[in-house]
Amino acid sequence: MTRPASLCQLATDWGGDLPPLGAMAERKHDGWRFLWIDGKAFTRNGMPYRGIGHIERAIGLLQRQFDRPMFLDGEFVVGTSLHTLAQTKAHQDRGWKSGDAGKLWLFDAVPLDQWRSDDCEMLLWERKKALAVAIAGMRADPLSWEFGWDEGIECPIGLVADHWIADRRAAERMASEIWQAGGEGIVIKDADSHYRRNRNAAWQKYRRPIERRNAA
Repeated sequence: MTRPASLCQLATDWGGDLPPLGAMAERKHDGWRFLWIDGKAFTRNGMPYRGIGHIERAIGLLQRQFDRPMFLDGEFVVGTSLHTLAQTKAHQDRGWKSGDAGKLWLFDAVPLDQWRSDDCEMLLWERKKALAVAIAGMRADPLSWEFGWDEGIECPIGLVADHWIADRRAAERMASEIWQAGGEGIVIKDADSHYRRNRNAAWQKYRRPIERRNAA
């Protein structure tokens, strides 16, 4: 069996086209890729995360919602301003010594054994639906009271919302709104695609560098 090219699925740059029936579009959070593999958190390059104890504890509760161990895919973000990428990097470089920080925005989940074999046949919309149900179950789990989420403490795990876009104009409009708010852009995804550990056109990123945002 050929070894997968990456720990996770990677996006190409958007060329302007969409599947005939449209596509899912998600906000691209400006942080570091976060991969949960066999009970540990890694960057897309395989480096371990530090200073994320609050997220690790919440993932333990999230895993209870599935009937098998899962590989989780998302974006780790520190801060809420324009410069979240710099804040995320600073936290991992040295800031973690001051304590836990950041939020995990999840956008995919694959059974761990299928991630290992790179042979997940669930379609994206099915995986996203299952992930949404699991996150809702995590929030409603009887053990969630220990985290204080119902008492004003922010849950450190969120679901990246998706929106259906039917044409290029809709993609441009969504990206423009995010740029005006200081965000990085969007990822356009084929809802009927499988998860594969390489860079492929099933996911396409449409983004702007930080110096060109707010100018849409």
